[in-house]
Amino acid sequence: MSADDPSPTVAAPPWAWRARILSALHGDIPHLPRFAGELGGTVVVLYHAHEVTNGWCPGGTLGEVAEFIRAAHDVGLKAICYYDSTLVEERFPRRQRDRWAKRDREGAPRAHQPWHLRVRRHVMCFNSPWSDHVARVAADCARVGADGLFMDNPDHCLAGGESCFCENCRREFRRRTGGDLFEASEPERAEWMGHCYGEYMRKVRDAMRDAGDEDEPVVTCNVSGDSAIADPHRLRPYQNVLFRETFNRPGLGGWEEDLEMDLLGQMPVWSILTELPDNPSWHLPGRAAAELEPFLSRALEAGVCPMVWTTIPSHDPDAPGFTGHSLLEDEALAAVVARHFRGRDGA
Repeated sequence: MSADDPSPTVAAPPWAWRARILSALHGDIPHLPRFAGELGGTVVVLYHAHEVTNGWCPGGTLGEVAEFIRAAHDVGLKAICYYDSTLVEERFPRRQRDRWAKRDREGAPRAHQPWHLRVRRHVMCFNSPWSDHVARVAADCARVGADGLFMDNPDHCLAGGESCFCENCRREFRRRTGGDLFEASEPERAEWMGHCYGEYMRKVRDAMRDAGDEDEPVVTCNVSGDSAIADPHRLRPYQNVLFRETFNRPGLGGWEEDLEMDLLGQMPVWSILTELPDNPSWHLPGRAAAELEPFLSRALEAGVCPMVWTTIPSHDPDAPGFTGHSLLEDEALAAVVARHFRGRDGA
């Protein structure tokens, strides 16, 4: 099985190289002028989906997504839509969920319960019609003006310890490699699934390009470790922005290591520092600013485009989604963001 992919590398739009990114909710529409002005943002990632899959991203309508994008564009901000590319919850229509789910060796659908949620999530297979479904969702976003899509959670395809054994994967593996999926080693299967995820990203990118006005919409996925599925080098021909989620990990090394990336310079690198549940300082006024300050400084020195949580997300299983702690009400946090975003060749 060859790891080489003949597809050409896709280019990032010029604005993606100097992005200063903030997360946003639909309720932030009145604050978008502040995002673009005082805070120095150039891009917003919208956590408000017209089809909700995972219970963490707030849901709404396509009209609301369009309303937000128009408001962002009116003040000069680019708008990227969030979508969970791998996981769906119980409320997702059962017929599609069961038909498109990842399957174990015995053919049973795979479910996964993340540590920060009370509900199970079903792991969807990239080689099933799920990829067509996500491409349609992405096209909807492009049609109402989205500048790109952030595809979350590719690593969860390996939830349960092994890659997928569904009929689609067995057939596609034999077509591409001539081999039997059951006889391949798990590292071979996982690497192959990484290529499949890339093809999935290509389908999403093509759908957005066909439906919208962007010649090269941003298409990126969450990388919080260089796994076989979300290996940045393997996905290089398919995504045009590398999105790296970083963490402060006591005793395990920190975000400084995550920012040492050998793809830097070949594509824009966007990175966000996410709080961990054993780090309560993010919910205390002033403490989050003290942690964010060195991250922003280091990221910009390295040539990385930083993203900041405008509203800090929750890792409480009883309250998934976002907390009430927002930089819009935290003067120290807002001042750190404004100082870094508006300087260093930013806005």
